[in-house]
Amino acid sequence: MRAGGVPQGSVLGPLLFVIYINDLPDGLDSIFKMYADDSKVIAESGSKLQDDILKIKEWCDKWSMCLNSSKCKVMHFGRGNPGKEYLRYWE
Repeated sequence: MRAGGVPQGSVLGPLLFVIYINDLPDGLDSIFKMYADDSKVIAESGSKLQDDILKIKEWCDKWSMCLNSSKCKVMHFGRGNPGKEYLRYWE
């Protein structure tokens, strides 16, 4: 158990976490999927993804939430993949 956290494996832990992050997708322009402690942003363009990363960073700052940068990934689909580097605001 982390200090101030919910015990690992508790019944209420996942429910409390979902309630805590329920407003995270508000205001995002892209498709946002959440499941337990995992989330995905599905954007049509690199600029939309970058804008949503900034909005997620603002939300994290507001609610004192940290993202695990080692688990944050970008995956591109399609021909002409730019392989763009995004600003890593979660570090």
